[in-house]
Amino acid sequence: MFSAAGIRPSFVLGNWAGLLRTLPERCRERAMAAVEEAPPRHRAGADAEQLLRALAAGIAA
Repeated sequence: MFSAAGIRPSFVLGNWAGLLRTLPERCRERAMAAVEEAPPRHRAGADAEQLLRALAAGIAA
């Protein structure tokens, strides 16, 4: 989108592991514990799969 708009983003996307490496060890351990203790979050992939199966069932009927 930024390219299409002809502008540069004011941020850089990274990954979780890279972010963790920037933290002191104690903070990194707490962050990892928080992720492990959190309930699983909703994921779009499961929704897409369910919708595709429903569509396939509708077409096959």
